[in-house]
Amino acid sequence: IILDDDDNFWLLDFGIARHLDLESITKSDDPFGLFTVGYASSEQFRNYKKDIDIRADLFSIGVVCYELLRGQNFYIDNDIFKVLRKLENISLPPLRIEGDGQFQLSTFISLLGDHRRNRRPNTANEAKIVFDTLKETLTLN
Repeated sequence: IILDDDDNFWLLDFGIARHLDLESITKSDDPFGLFTVGYASSEQFRNYKKDIDIRADLFSIGVVCYELLRGQNFYIDNDIFKVLRKLENISLPPLRIEGDGQFQLSTFISLLGDHRRNRRPNTANEAKIVFDTLKETLTLN
């Protein structure tokens, strides 16, 4: 996510995205797939191709949301192996967010960033429905 001089935000893809119905440039038997350290779900960096779907993207969105609110990436560490272990075994922790008195937004972000794929929303639309519902619980100043 890049902020330009006119305060516009841009979502950029630096070449690691792929169409799930097309052939991948990463071999199926490679131990690691293409990923951005600290933002990729475990199924993505472990190259579990049959498990990579929209939920990997939802995981990354959860990490970005956490980082935007906390000011740092929960997973980033100087040791890449520590990062990968955290990504595989630890979900995003809850946040204290002003205006989120019922912890709905915090819970949603933790849900997106859950290290267990089957706990994340199954589709982007499902995540949007949950988000649209929780917006009503937020109090903005």
